[in-house]
Amino acid sequence: MFKKIVVPLDGSTLAEQALPAALELAKAFDGQIFLLHVVTNYLVPPYGIDYQLGETFRDVAIREAHEYLENMRGKLEATFSGTIHVKVIEGLVAENILDYARFQNADVIVMGTHGRSGVGRWVFGSVAERVLRASICPVLLIRAHEDNSEETLTPDREASVT
Repeated sequence: MFKKIVVPLDGSTLAEQALPAALELAKAFDGQIFLLHVVTNYLVPPYGIDYQLGETFRDVAIREAHEYLENMRGKLEATFSGTIHVKVIEGLVAENILDYARFQNADVIVMGTHGRSGVGRWVFGSVAERVLRASICPVLLIRAHEDNSEETLTPDREASVT
């Protein structure tokens, strides 16, 4: 049923809290995991840092995103023997998550929410909400909690899907 599982990650421990649920689905349905990181193309370098002598800020962001996803793949492979793909895309976050899920013919998108509400949600919007409303496949949202932001993939921690 859930053979292709797309998991968008942004580098935060809040987003990583979706990984245990994605692992459980992949194990239960002999599925593949597609880790995705979207690098926004409107990033600007921090003040005072000059990237003109080598890598551009964009190059650094893309390289770090690849390194991050490879690190996550390594952690997942410690408990999962199935296939794990990694992909870095540049552009608008919600739109690229949806496009990638469509391109992969995903069966489900599993993603963490950052738990913003009120003014924070109004100002920043909710990527998860935009994905949920526009996705053509099911979306499993995992409510992330700050107090639960320690290492999410330790072997002694059970993942459960409710």
